[in-house]
Amino acid sequence: MRLFARTTSGFAQSQTDAGYRFAQTVILLAVRWYLRYGLSYGDASPGTSPRHSPRPPSPGQGQCSSVGVQPASPIVRPIAAAGISRLLGGGRTNEVDVPKPTRCVWAAVITAGLLIASGCGSDNDAEVPGDASPDVSSEEPIDEPAAAPSADSDNASPAKDRRRLLDEIEHWLYLIDVNLEGETVDEIVESDHDMVVIDFIPSEQQNTDYPIGEVIERLHEADHPKLVLAYIDIGQAEDYRVYWEEDWQIGDPDWIVANDPDGWEGNYPVAYWREEWHDIWLEEDGLVSQIVDAGFDGIYLDWVEAYSDDNVATAASRDDIDPVEEMVNWVAALAQTGRDGNPEFLVIAQNAAELAAENGGYRAVIDALAQEQVWFDGAADNNPPGDCPLPATDELIDTEEYEATLSKECLQQYLEFQDSTLHVSSEDYLVSLDALRDGGLPILTVDYATEAENVQFVLETSRARGFLPFVSTRLLDGYVPPR
Repeated sequence: MRLFARTTSGFAQSQTDAGYRFAQTVILLAVRWYLRYGLSYGDASPGTSPRHSPRPPSPGQGQCSSVGVQPASPIVRPIAAAGISRLLGGGRTNEVDVPKPTRCVWAAVITAGLLIASGCGSDNDAEVPGDASPDVSSEEPIDEPAAAPSADSDNASPAKDRRRLLDEIEHWLYLIDVNLEGETVDEIVESDHDMVVIDFIPSEQQNTDYPIGEVIERLHEADHPKLVLAYIDIGQAEDYRVYWEEDWQIGDPDWIVANDPDGWEGNYPVAYWREEWHDIWLEEDGLVSQIVDAGFDGIYLDWVEAYSDDNVATAASRDDIDPVEEMVNWVAALAQTGRDGNPEFLVIAQNAAELAAENGGYRAVIDALAQEQVWFDGAADNNPPGDCPLPATDELIDTEEYEATLSKECLQQYLEFQDSTLHVSSEDYLVSLDALRDGGLPILTVDYATEAENVQFVLETSRARGFLPFVSTRLLDGYVPPR
């Protein structure tokens, strides 16, 4: 459906000959949304790019039905402007000077732009869902399967384009070696992997001059082209990154709250809702913009489950915020910043399957979910590198029967880290993963195993459930061919 056309005549004609004539279906759709979400013209007038917004979204700001809660939020205007720009085919929103008689219609279209920018509305469908569009700040459990978007439409939305890219993946590689050598790059280029997750190596203090753009270009132009995603840890500060300052430590700055609970040296959970942490990633020259500029096709988010860490929860209580809600808003802000530079920018979240299962707004932001250690885990120091089986069912958790199945190294890991995945069952993960799959969200699994029998079990079991498996060692530092 053609939404509207640039024109020099019609009801949206401006006094500067820079007007737009909106299709009737767009007006009806926009007015319905306008009445539903109660956004005023003054609250949603065109603004700057989201990348230049002063703050990322906070609870109740900038997404779907929450617009009616805090419409004056500083994030509303830039997101609305981005949506309008997308609706207008990329045109600058400030070119349009709409006269007063049409301001109510313009406000309605701004609302439509806001919803589309937020991933809540459809820019090629005149029908509005029977219920309110997803709200990233509210819980909305999965209630029925959602059909995968069709890729056949000539005017498919960016979300549909992203889904089409993911639907074509059969084999993928997860390799976050901080020293990606040329020989390894050659192996990846020559492989049949469809997607590759690698570290944003120039963000490491010792590798700022690494030619990541050239590597990505080779992977894109390979005989078997690959999507390339940047691995980023969004819930922890890492002391080897360029943003880390020499005198930083736990509690100084106060948003660095603890050591990693699983023993990863140099990783520190953070109060991820703090402005200082957001600035590192979201500013005009922040890490997300650098990732987009390098040519990555998206981001692969680690430590989404930070909200469940006891030290993070304590910091959230001290700051009087909801850590779950803040994580949803944080992921939405990262996604918006990436998609501002590239509408087809993929966002794959690792772990926290229960969050995706319970929160419809969060599901609307991410393109896929990857779950680690569904069947096998290893140790943070790679000893053992894998082959530690999780309890198959909830009934086996923390039982002598389960402990008897563990090797000496796995038992040590089990006893030392009481909150590790060896105290969670495969069954528990699969309840959420199966529901998400049935709801239309692509699911990837990441397991740590080296024994052939265990590797084969994961590959067969994961694929039988409609998932995309990957199996490697716990450090994820070696090339693994498609299998």
